Amino acid sequence: MNVSRTRVSNHRFTPRATLVAALATASFAAVLSQADSALAQTSGAQDDRAREALRSAQEAYQNLDLDGASARVREARRRCGRNGCSPRVVAEIAVMDGVIAVGGRNDQDAGLRAFSEAVRSDPRVAIDPTIATPEINAVFSRARRQARGEVAQLLHEPVQEQLARAPIPVSIETGQIAPSRVELSYRTGEDAPWRRLRMERMGRAWGVEIPCDVTRSATAVDYYVTAYDPSDLPMGEAGNEDTPLRVSIVRQRTRPAPALPGRLPPEVCRDASDRASVGGACAQDAECATGLVCRESVCAQPPPPRPSVPLFEVEFGGGFGLVSVSGTPAYDEAVRIDPMNPMSPAACMMVSCPSMTGGLSVTGYLIPSLRVHFAQRFGVGLSFRIQPDAGPRTALANLLIALRGYYAVTSNGFARTGLVAAVFAGTGVGQISARAPGYEGQPFPTTGHVITGLNSIQAGGRIEYGVGPGFRFGGDLALQFLFPRFVFSADITAFVGIAFL
Repeated sequence: MNVSRTRVSNHRFTPRATLVAALATASFAAVLSQADSALAQTSGAQDDRAREALRSAQEAYQNLDLDGASARVREARRRCGRNGCSPRVVAEIAVMDGVIAVGGRNDQDAGLRAFSEAVRSDPRVAIDPTIATPEINAVFSRARRQARGEVAQLLHEPVQEQLARAPIPVSIETGQIAPSRVELSYRTGEDAPWRRLRMERMGRAWGVEIPCDVTRSATAVDYYVTAYDPSDLPMGEAGNEDTPLRVSIVRQRTRPAPALPGRLPPEVCRDASDRASVGGACAQDAECATGLVCRESVCAQPPPPRPSVPLFEVEFGGGFGLVSVSGTPAYDEAVRIDPMNPMSPAACMMVSCPSMTGGLSVTGYLIPSLRVHFAQRFGVGLSFRIQPDAGPRTALANLLIALRGYYAVTSNGFARTGLVAAVFAGTGVGQISARAPGYEGQPFPTTGHVITGLNSIQAGGRIEYGVGPGFRFGGDLALQFLFPRFVFSADITAFVGIAFL
């Protein structure tokens, strides 16, 4: 019976026990959560207080107050307590301790211990660049290498030698690892600081060239290569800061020239002292002194730069012509009195047509033109002299078409910009339809248009000025001789235009 009661009793109280256990677990988890939150708040507050002391330590160190800096570091440790600060702040405190030891007291052993403590606390901790020196960085790098242990060895064929004043090509293969970046460090002597170059991905390899300036006076160059993972931690190397690879700088090769994958070996860099002067032998411009060029295997002064010459120009202008009229001209307005008698005298119906005339007549005209350049100083132009006031009947009374050849007398030729002076000569077809200026006893009457041409010979000169982009303006003087109906004209033209390359 007792046994039976016991079983019943156990069956009856099992749900209650389960409920009590669940409540106890939830309460314990809540307590832990509150404890973690309180710990985080406490850690954050202690981090702030510790970093405040660290800032004071750095200021004291930069002011060469080493004892004060050490006291501030100890104060930062006290503010952290046993486990009060985050691993990052603990690492920063150790880094500052190592900086004071190496940079202030030249105690590399104490610095190595402090830096090792820092790296163990937080592998990503770094030294503030404002207080870092090559010596401090060297000890810190040693501590990081000791902390990380062994890393993968990169596939690399060390460069044994290179010519003086030639770049040093260095390439590696990372094999199975996939680094986020690869960096080459080099120096020109054991006491020289390490300098760094970012290597470029080249297919399956990574490569970079150490500049030729490094090899001008050095007898050897040390280098090593480090590959980093996405967290910026070393994951592979070829050589290291303690055991770098060495390149001998030589005057004459004893080994094949090194080169990056898929590229030719780099050439020797030349400076002014290596280059030939005027008259020296050369094969290319790089072998001549600064400012000289290689012409026909000899270093010489470069030819003066040729100004930009437009291929053609479009112009539009206008002006007036002074026409010399004399003798017994024929008039475009004249009609014959007796059509059956070709020898009958001519007469004008609406205007005066003097039989004898002499003097100057003024004609106005418009003149569009196009000019094409075949060389720096030579060009050919086509122009159309359009005369609004012209005779009513004869062919080409108001048009004179001219073809001219141009030669620029200024040294810059037909430059796109600047002043250009040129002469021209040419021929044409058409007329200059001038009014007769007057005759004896009736000076300057209103008269008919004299028939001229239809052939002409022209010569003259022009001045033009070009401004960017391609705009031009100027003027010219053209002397024109028309025949077989002779007339002489001096045309003065002003124009604007656009030049095209």
